Amino acid sequence: MVEEADKGDEVAREIITTSATDLARFGRAVATRLGLGPKLALALVGGTLTNVASFREHVIDDLSRDWDISSVELVTDPALTAARSLAQAWKGALA
Repeated sequence: MVEEADKGDEVAREIITTSATDLARFGRAVATRLGLGPKLALALVGGTLTNVASFREHVIDDLSRDWDISSVELVTDPALTAARSLAQAWKGALA
């Protein structure tokens, strides 16, 4: 799908754009519900977000309309990232 969109296929491009917009809408709903902002640090997980720059940029641009995106981390190994985060929190609790 991504390759076809990159080649100029309008239907494929519309599917990618709509999917990115929908994902941003879900992210916006979660962030709003949790009372996050006005700055957000994003951790993006999943093959499409981490490997398809145009999709990722669309999601980030969409979210940037409502929040100041302070940083973006591409998480390619969620378990390792969670372990590192836990270790950092544990280290901070012991300090």
